[in-house]
Amino acid sequence: MFRRQLSLTNNGLTTGRNIQLSRRLHFFRISKNNISFFDENIFKNVKGLQVIILTELGLQEIREQTFSRQTELLYLDLSKNKLSDLPPRVFGQLSNLTFLRLSHNCLSVLPKQFLFYLNKLISLDLGYNKILAIGDEVLPVNSVALQRIILDNNPIIEFPIILLYIRGLGTIDLSFTNISFQNMNFLENIDKAALVRSVEQSSSSMEKNYLQTRINWRKINLLQTNVTGFFITSNTSSHAKDVLLIILKHYKFEFTMKSFKCYSDIMPFNEYMQNLYDSGVWKGDEYFDNDWICKLPSQLKERKVLTLKAEETYSILSFSECPNLCECYIREAFNVTIVNCRHKKLERLPKRMPTGMLDLWLENNNISKLTVRKYLGNIRQLIMSNHQLVKIESEVFY
Repeated sequence: MFRRQLSLTNNGLTTGRNIQLSRRLHFFRISKNNISFFDENIFKNVKGLQVIILTELGLQEIREQTFSRQTELLYLDLSKNKLSDLPPRVFGQLSNLTFLRLSHNCLSVLPKQFLFYLNKLISLDLGYNKILAIGDEVLPVNSVALQRIILDNNPIIEFPIILLYIRGLGTIDLSFTNISFQNMNFLENIDKAALVRSVEQSSSSMEKNYLQTRINWRKINLLQTNVTGFFITSNTSSHAKDVLLIILKHYKFEFTMKSFKCYSDIMPFNEYMQNLYDSGVWKGDEYFDNDWICKLPSQLKERKVLTLKAEETYSILSFSECPNLCECYIREAFNVTIVNCRHKKLERLPKRMPTGMLDLWLENNNISKLTVRKYLGNIRQLIMSNHQLVKIESEVFY
């Protein structure tokens, strides 16, 4: 319990100029008022502050010297305001700060070094802002105290690799962002030495332990994002594969249940993982063996991602010859085009088809008569369950 507290909640205050604080105060809270900014001297004559809560005020501006003398401050909450910009040194003197909440504001760009020296910070909440990216010189990367960063509900597109360099970080919340792993070129930009330093569990034996699978996984929350799998290519560099392995050894990725799109572009990653299984890097009882489940295509729904073989997968492509209402795919392993016309209420065979070898999926339509089509000679597989078929012309399978 704090010895001296002051709480001003829902008092109809409309300006911070009329609030003058002095002497020793340990806990100060003002919320649910209508104050767009405070005089930067509001805390100038206060000593001993450990908690400051300034929430739901409509606060639009924090001045650089507002917290300058509060070296004992441990907890600062500025959430649920209208802050769109922060001075670079606004938190520069808060050397003992452990919890900082800036969620539910309008921040889009974080100034360089504005958190860089907060080496005692344990938890940082930047959720529900308009942040697009996290710069290299924003966070306290040398901190061993920072355990949790919340960035949920921001329009972030690229995975912020700077987060991987913070040694003590146990939880990264990037849920409800726009992050996608469809292009994983960011792996090429990761500093391997910095990554190793961040995950090493003993500084005296770095080379021995950074490739050991972590018992207590660090967590990266990617729920409700655009991540639908890990998409590397056959040309991905050895450097990118090395850092990806280190990340997979130490971080548990939390995805929306059964969110993987298991088309053929996932196979380079599967082959990469299979090589690691074959060489003994993975034991086969890691969380991703059972947790990563296919959502699409429907033929592979509920399948475990890492059990897929190349011959089972295909890619969605655009063919000018693809029949109306149908979808066309390419099964690269056999150079076969799949034409999916399931559940389209077709009453006759389509007139046109892509050239080359075909698999034709026609289940659950209303075709009553099989007529001759030139493309039938290219059919490798014809699936026609659940129709009203009454006649097959004699030369259909000639």
